[in-house]
Amino acid sequence: MALIDITYFIGERHIANVSSPSVAENIIDMIAIYEPELLEALLGIDLYADLLEGLEQDPIEARWTDLVDGTVFIYRGQKVRWIGLRNAQKRSPLADFVYFKYKADNVEHTVGAGNMQSNAENGTIVSPMGKMVPAWNSMSASLNTLFCFIESRGLDYSSWTRPRSSFVKSLLNPVNSFNI
Repeated sequence: MALIDITYFIGERHIANVSSPSVAENIIDMIAIYEPELLEALLGIDLYADLLEGLEQDPIEARWTDLVDGTVFIYRGQKVRWIGLRNAQKRSPLADFVYFKYKADNVEHTVGAGNMQSNAENGTIVSPMGKMVPAWNSMSASLNTLFCFIESRGLDYSSWTRPRSSFVKSLLNPVNSFNI
């Protein structure tokens, strides 16, 4: 059960021809791969399993709706807004991550003879980094807020421990187009 869908790829995260069946299928496949990968890395196996189980309950507990749909919380005496993993504004760190992966995956196309880049007849090929960097940095900022949210609600998410993997550490750091 995915939290986001193809409707998240609008505005700054626009993917061309998203309504085309082949493009939509590709994005749905990427969501199915990268959403659970990201959530399990961030939440850990136990909390991720608890979340999936909690979302199946009726009614859904407030701790799960706050985590998924966002809320305002107090962190170190300050009000902070957690946008959630999904929301009506279609802003999500999950969508940012999938978008980043989609753009990275579509720089080259694999064909029978190897990899190739598209040849622009009436335009200029530009680097996708101009779109990828803002998506990554938006995700990174949101994930840092997610960790503050979870830490502020420790009793609600007692099975969580802050991840220490290099993958998660890289997710929390903004990037630039020069990779420095």
